[in-house]
Amino acid sequence: MGCASSRSKQKQCGGIAAIFRKDVKATTISIPDIPSFEHLVFKLSGPTPLVTVIIYRPPKQNPTFLSDLSDLLTQLSAISPSVLLVGDFNIHIDDPTSIYAIEFLETLQCFNFTQHINFPTHSHGHILDLVCSTGVDHLSSLDPHISDHLAITMDINIPIQKHKRTITFRNLKSLSPSALSACITRKMSAFPPPPPDNPCQLVDYYNTTLSPCLDELAPQNTKTVSFTHSAPWYTPELRQMKSQKRQLERLHKKTSLTVHLHAYTDHLHQYNNALKAARTNYYSQLIHSGSSNPKALFSTISTLLKPCNNATPSFTTAQCNSFLSFFQSKIDSIYRNLTSSTAPLAPPPSPQSPYPGSPL
Repeated sequence: MGCASSRSKQKQCGGIAAIFRKDVKATTISIPDIPSFEHLVFKLSGPTPLVTVIIYRPPKQNPTFLSDLSDLLTQLSAISPSVLLVGDFNIHIDDPTSIYAIEFLETLQCFNFTQHINFPTHSHGHILDLVCSTGVDHLSSLDPHISDHLAITMDINIPIQKHKRTITFRNLKSLSPSALSACITRKMSAFPPPPPDNPCQLVDYYNTTLSPCLDELAPQNTKTVSFTHSAPWYTPELRQMKSQKRQLERLHKKTSLTVHLHAYTDHLHQYNNALKAARTNYYSQLIHSGSSNPKALFSTISTLLKPCNNATPSFTTAQCNSFLSFFQSKIDSIYRNLTSSTAPLAPPPSPQSPYPGSPL
């Protein structure tokens, strides 16, 4: 993976690009335009997604840069606890008398970012290109002789999201009782059982008879499956309780006895309570330990509340027209119902005299 910033001579700024290898899976994160700097944000998949931000800040000082950067980092910290911040910031952080550089480094420190560049990255001897994150190794620079900035290389550990393992299983549901009975009868007729007074020989005989029948009717299959790591709060005790829950469930389905149903429901209630307690204790300790670390705290709250990653929803013209047509049809239907219900009624019949020929 590589990133670059390309700026023409006619423009003061512009052009940020990220180049990936084919086997690296990246997802672009949509962030609204920020006037004080250019940015490109994408996420690398994994159990803990790595959010990478490429930034170019023009040399002209903008008073809203630090507040805009703080808002961006706050939003990205809610998406993932791992954020990598790289780019050309045009800030002389190597100058200890620069108030702007000190305020910039303090902003990074508030989000628990570490600035790793400690060597000049510009031809004039200043540190302008930065790498801010944790878990960065083997930082170095080289001069490609195509720019007044040096190229920075580094190693980043990106965890693999899925692991693969090989499992072996039998499709016992496809095993027919009649076919199994016929196979056992055929095996016993070919090899009669030993005398019943020798248990060891009987056990060996049953094993040598049943195993070929099982291999013939339900042979072993091998399959490669992918799996992910379980939640960090899921303990071995919870895994054992889950296994016992499945055993009790299968026993209840097999016997349909009330005593087995009560045993299953009681254990299920205990298992659910243990899940809630383990999850509550884990996140309580995590929030308490991250009370002085805003970045970790925002990540924990994001995991619990699961906010939407996109800053603003996107609507197409077709969706807007469909929305308009729906409510227009509703209004027309209401008007039609009102018109039909207010139609003029026929006049009532004139009253008749109770006596023929007498006036009313």
